[in-house]
This record gives sequence, C-alpha cells and structure tokens, in this order.
Amino acid sequence: MRTIKMSFLSFLLMILLLMSTTAIHAFATEDPCFDLGTAIGKSGDTVRVELRLRNNPGITAFSVSIGYSSKDLELIDIENGGLFDDSVSVGKLNVNPVTVSWYAADSENKTDNGAAAVLVFKIRDNASGSSVTLTYNPENVFDNQLQNKEFSVSDGFVYIGEKPTDFLLGDASGDGIIEVTDGTFLQRDIALIETPYTKTELLRGDADQNGKIEIFDVTAIQYYLANMKTQFPIGTRIE
Repeated sequence: MRTIKMSFLSFLLMILLLMSTTAIHAFATEDPCFDLGTAIGKSGDTVRVELRLRNNPGITAFSVSIGYSSKDLELIDIENGGLFDDSVSVGKLNVNPVTVSWYAADSENKTDNGAAAVLVFKIRDNASGSSVTLTYNPENVFDNQLQNKEFSVSDGFVYIGEKPTDFLLGDASGDGIIEVTDGTFLQRDIALIETPYTKTELLRGDADQNGKIEIFDVTAIQYYLANMKTQFPIGTRIE
C-alpha cells in the first residue's frame, strides 16, 4: 500500500510540474480577471484585501458583489483603490455580499490594471479565516459600446496567523537556501497534500507577492534555479 501511495504522489507532482512549464506562457495569454488579494492577521487586527483588475481589455463600467464569512470578519470600510480617475461606489457595509461599482464619467474605455478598491476588514475573535469571494452578472461589465466584457474571477482569503518576515523570496522552507524542495512544498500545498509548513509560512515562496500560492510561483523558483530570467526578485531578502 505504501508503494502505491508514493507512486500516486509522484504522479501527481509530475502533473503539477508539467503544468508549471506552461505558466509563463499563461502570463502572456491570461484572460481578463477580477482578482481579490489575500491578507494575514490575528483576532482584533485590521487587514486590507484589494480588488484588482488584471489584463483589462477596456471597460467603462463594472459592478461586482463581494462576500465573506461574517462570523470571522467584519467589513468596516471600502476605500477607493486609485486605479481610475473616478472613484468606486459601494453598497451598505452591513450587507453581505457587498456591492462595488464603478463608472467612467467621461464614458471612455479604461484599460488600467491594478487595485480599483480596497476592502478593510476587522478579524473577529476566534476567527478561523475566511474566503473573500467575488461574483458578478456579465451584463454589469461593459465597454462604451455597451458590449459586455467577460472576466474570470480569482477569489481571495484572510488567513489567521503571523506574516513571515526576514526571509529570502522563494525560500518556502525558510532554511536560507532556495532549492528544488521549495518548489515541491508549494506544489504539495496546491495539491492539498500536507507539508511540514503552515500556509502562512509557505508564503515565503510567493514569488509575485500577491498573497497566494500558485503554480506561477513554482515556475519562478524553477527558472531561478536554472539561472533563467524571471520577472520576480527571487533570492532577495524580504524584511
């Protein structure tokens, strides 16, 4: 039984490795996306989760709904992210999910990418962490010709714990050396396989520092180890 289990694990990691070889290409062909960031904190802390646009094809308006666990989080504010000249509009903060909308006053298409809004949460006592999820009606995202624009969605998460500090970016294990096993630990986490490290500890390997462990991070570490160019500062120290 042990041999079968290890063979399956090896097969699964091999599949993830093959997936990662196409990750850099995926950056170039990525679909438009509403991307919610992640945050880390303890009970009583105030944390911030960004609503970001990636690969924006050009829109003049959007309206989305953002939900979370009211048992774990209290939404205390939604700030303008500064991405566009016109600020976002928000619904009532005590309504979950909350509505975040934006419209270009000059009716021009905007292709900017970045943070359109920032959700400010207070972590409740005895919180266990919470997904921050985004949904939208395709009719509510369009350009100035009233053509609907389809976006994918990348949900966020508020983790409970201490954010790692003073480490080498890419060093998932925190042993001061960037090596193949760092990518392996990230692959195991992506595949929901147990590792010796917590989710927040593994964020030391979060190459693009977006608060998420993704196959792109594994690819960046592999490129670094192969002395190939990567757009992320793998090997630099994060204080």
